Amino acid sequence: MRFISWNVGRRVGRLPDQIKALKKCQPDVIALQEVTQSTASLFFKILPTIGLYNIANSTSLAQDKEILKGSSRYGELIASRWPLSSIPPTSFHIPWPERVLSVEINSPVGLIECHTTHIPPGTSNGWIK
Repeated sequence: MRFISWNVGRRVGRLPDQIKALKKCQPDVIALQEVTQSTASLFFKILPTIGLYNIANSTSLAQDKEILKGSSRYGELIASRWPLSSIPPTSFHIPWPERVLSVEINSPVGLIECHTTHIPPGTSNGWIK
């Protein structure tokens, strides 16, 4: 199994290069951090072209879409070759539930639980990671 975790850092202009790199690696599962709503829509269109048909996005699971502004606009995305189902972000007691994404992947070797998150720098939030 090939698994890639990548902080794509809201670099919309780099998206073609990022997709090219992902395609070259032929991953079975990817976990992307710092995905915005606009980059998520682009990833939803492009990832199926490299075989990653099953996609979950943390911002689509946010209970309150109004919080997806400013520093809270960054979310997570997990894509897989195999079917996946989201685990509710309310399962985790963290300050920014929109910044965690958990899924169960129904892979050929069995059920895999996958988690990804992006924690903002602690120093800029008055606490340590």
